[in-house]
Amino acid sequence: MQTCPTPLAVVPGDSCNVEPTLECEDDQVVRACDGGVLLVGSCNCQGNLWACSIDAGIPPDYPDTGFVPSCPKWWSIGPCARCDVPGMFCPGGHSCAGIYVTDTLECINGLWQDVAPGVCDAGPPDAGFD
Repeated sequence: MQTCPTPLAVVPGDSCNVEPTLECEDDQVVRACDGGVLLVGSCNCQGNLWACSIDAGIPPDYPDTGFVPSCPKWWSIGPCARCDVPGMFCPGGHSCAGIYVTDTLECINGLWQDVAPGVCDAGPPDAGFD
């Protein structure tokens, strides 16, 4: 039975030689507000190259009550801001070298967590949300 290499050796786009059905962790990590690990990247070897993603999960189905909670105003959503609907996903974002990058935030334990951060190729994001 094949095993995964260490997460540091699993790099998106690099070559690999394991079964395509084997799911391996990479070193992509989304941290929670308390610094703990919220999500870890998941990779498969497809065409001898690592294909990786951070899976934020599928938004839950809300009970069929006729009421679907809506996201709060964009300016009130940010990592570690308070939220009221556990499991709710909402769009958020940050400025990166003057370009708005979208994120996906989930309400976990009463706080917004950035579960799918947008990619910023121009360096670290600017402070705060736009």
